[in-house]
Amino acid sequence: MLSDHSPPRSPNILDTRPVPVTEYHPTSGYILNYEGKNILQKMDDDQYAYRRIDNHFYPFKDRQEWELGRFLCSSSLKQNEIDDFLKLPWTRKMGPSFKSYHALESMIESLPSGPIWRSETIIVDGYITKTPITFIYWDAAEVIDYIFGNPVFAHVMEMDPRKVFTDTDRDERVYTQFMTGDHAWACQDNLPLGATLVGVVGASDKTCVTSHSGGLQMHPAFLSIANIDGEVRMKASSHAWLCTAFMPIPDFEVHADYQSILADRVWHACMDICTVNLKKGAREGRQMSDPYGNTRLCFTPLVGYTADLPEQLLIHGVTKAASPITEATTQNFGDHIGHHPRLGSKTLERIHQLCQKVDPWDLDTFQKAAKALNLNGVHLPFWRDWHQSDPSVFLVPEILHSCHKFFFDHVLTWCKTLVGVEELDLRFKVLPVHSGYRHFAKGICHVQQMTGREHREIQRTIVAVIAGAVPPQFLRAIRAIIDFIYQVQAPRFTDSYIRGFVEALDEFHEEKEIVLQSGARCGKHGPKDHMNLPKLEVLHGFARSIQLVGASIFHSADVSERLLITHCKHPFLNTNHRNFEEQTVRNLDRQEKMRMFELYTLLRGSQNSLVNLMSNEASTISKTHPQSTWMAQILPNEKVVGALQAVCNLFLKGLTGTASNIAFHLNVKPDIATLSLTEAASQYNLPDLPAAMADYARGLSHLDRQGCRQSTGSEDLGFDRVRIWSKFKVQTTSVHNSDDVIPVQTVHAHPPGDRYPYGRCDTVLCGGTDKGNVQASDVAQVRIIFQPISRDASVLQSAMPILLYAQKFKFAGKFDENGILLEEPNIDMYLLRRLFRSQVLPNGKKMRMGDVMAISDVLHPVYIVPVFGKIMDRRINCDNSMELPDMFYLNNFSDKETHHNFTYNFA
Repeated sequence: MLSDHSPPRSPNILDTRPVPVTEYHPTSGYILNYEGKNILQKMDDDQYAYRRIDNHFYPFKDRQEWELGRFLCSSSLKQNEIDDFLKLPWTRKMGPSFKSYHALESMIESLPSGPIWRSETIIVDGYITKTPITFIYWDAAEVIDYIFGNPVFAHVMEMDPRKVFTDTDRDERVYTQFMTGDHAWACQDNLPLGATLVGVVGASDKTCVTSHSGGLQMHPAFLSIANIDGEVRMKASSHAWLCTAFMPIPDFEVHADYQSILADRVWHACMDICTVNLKKGAREGRQMSDPYGNTRLCFTPLVGYTADLPEQLLIHGVTKAASPITEATTQNFGDHIGHHPRLGSKTLERIHQLCQKVDPWDLDTFQKAAKALNLNGVHLPFWRDWHQSDPSVFLVPEILHSCHKFFFDHVLTWCKTLVGVEELDLRFKVLPVHSGYRHFAKGICHVQQMTGREHREIQRTIVAVIAGAVPPQFLRAIRAIIDFIYQVQAPRFTDSYIRGFVEALDEFHEEKEIVLQSGARCGKHGPKDHMNLPKLEVLHGFARSIQLVGASIFHSADVSERLLITHCKHPFLNTNHRNFEEQTVRNLDRQEKMRMFELYTLLRGSQNSLVNLMSNEASTISKTHPQSTWMAQILPNEKVVGALQAVCNLFLKGLTGTASNIAFHLNVKPDIATLSLTEAASQYNLPDLPAAMADYARGLSHLDRQGCRQSTGSEDLGFDRVRIWSKFKVQTTSVHNSDDVIPVQTVHAHPPGDRYPYGRCDTVLCGGTDKGNVQASDVAQVRIIFQPISRDASVLQSAMPILLYAQKFKFAGKFDENGILLEEPNIDMYLLRRLFRSQVLPNGKKMRMGDVMAISDVLHPVYIVPVFGKIMDRRINCDNSMELPDMFYLNNFSDKETHHNFTYNFA
């Protein structure tokens, strides 16, 4: 009987970590009473609540009419198209109570409401604008009440600051969510006994809403709370953010020199208006109902604000010649060391001293004097009276712009200059095609503007691609900055991890001189002799920010960029382009009412509680989409139109691997239902397959055979035919949190053919998992995925093992005095060489060394990159780049999980 000779399952490396120790703040998060109501319970107090006693869907007749109305209002259909649909004979026969779009709109607007939109005209005495300045906003305090009282977030919301330590020695802190940072603890220390800290986080940005003409812009501001789990908050689909205001973009009839200072003052004045009650709550506290309906005394300081660099300068009130976070100025943006924080109190002191000397409304004199102090001329910044809110803390370094945009604007440009546009493009074109990786078939140098997603894709391979074509010192500099960018994106930090990325940034600064010496940093007038880049200076702030407010990835602008699309650009398409902000606001108001009313009717119609009483077991997997998880638990058979699809979790249904942190999945139906083993060897061009299968069946491991083939391939294996798959899926748990699963990855193994002349075969890491001893594992290229078909009809086919034939690579690097494999110098990647047998094939080439293994031996998909050298071999293309070269780099930048594993678990 053929058996699976894989070794016993070993525990996940990270499962052996010491159990963290948590210390909660002793005086936080008391409940005042249980008489409050969450936002769903408050719907029962609506003016039409009495009508919903018998009909939960009022003003609609029933669920079917509600779903039709919701669909029409949420669709991209225009008003006249909806009217035409409602006039169809079939629709009239169905008899909906709304006969036109305007009737439907009125019904939607009569649904229970959350915060109420307000409008205010802003007047700047002595200055005229071409059109009136209209400010449309929600009261920010009502917005925070609304988010804090949402039962959807009941199991992903924290009420108590805490200090987390790696072990009982308490020598090393752990930083993840906001509540684990030093700032939350410090804020709580300054609050009354039992008070609940509700940290406000904001985001804003200006965006163009017209595609090619018109130049129309919006400047929305969004709010959320730091109490909500960062992973949830970073999903726009979780609706943890609400659009709170549309900041006016005034056009003053003044000299161009004064346009900016007046617009900046209007922006801060508007922020003052919408946050006045929120600031009062930060000073005095206010009673708020939590997701369970419990009443708490809450304080609302501003603890985070996501914005790009120009917006940060506007918020803090400084010019572009200064850093908004530190005291650094233009001439020291490129310094090796970070500068002291730019405290809000210091900025206010400078503004106050300036206002004592110059009238703030004497714009010409005041602006000149302000610029001399690196101030932008705003004399009343909105945060000035927001208790426990300092821009040096809440202006967090932002990954999308500070890291990814910095990479594209500068680092990639240096690489283009030094490698050459043609050579760099060729190298990207020939990289192996791999699932989950963007293949740049036309290169990267012709694109003038890219998205953050494309920036990330280039970062995954840039280090290995330029190796050999640039001086070693330049390679070290680029590798160090990419290393830094990868490390600061982690969702979990320890003190030693923070030291690790600080060291990476230090290494870049130590090596950056080569960028200048080689002429890679150029401007319009030729090479530059300095590195005074604003975004480079911002990188020094990550360590301090993480210790204060938690992981920076939870403050990335990715979510706000998405919100600009969903809350501005898409609604704008349904406007007539006149008074478009007002129309957009009404659209957003209807969408929010429908979203919450849908949840309310689902719960009321099924006689479930309006309080989220989900079990702890379910809540542990509810992070990314808490509402979907809640509904799936209490209404497992309910199919909600437009509901988010559950995150794929192979651990619930797939095969598990030798390591406990990996699961696999294959399609039930194989790509080839039956094929003889010899035919499979021929079709896949694997002459060694029958003999390799025989060695595996006899239980002869690679070590037992000392790499030599013991079988001939003519042995009776107990089967003659196999089932074959062209791919399988792999999923692992996160290296940062073993409760989290990372997205599914696909491993392909296609035979040579017209589509893939050399086949398409991906690489995996398989074998042992000894920490710090990567050579205990193997890197192998999967050539075929198969399952033997037993001749014995009594043997269940599902009992037969899923096997792989994979061709191996050898770690070709040097070893230290302790026998530990070393990464290649400068690039810090492991060097691989393809292994061959002494047997020569009929075509004169040596046979590649391959073996059969169980699919459960796979530890992780990996991505390898050919060693290109100084000038790339022009015979290489994307079809043969895995076949023609013999030397490869094991790319530790293929994804963030792989990078962390190779940086820390195999370091």
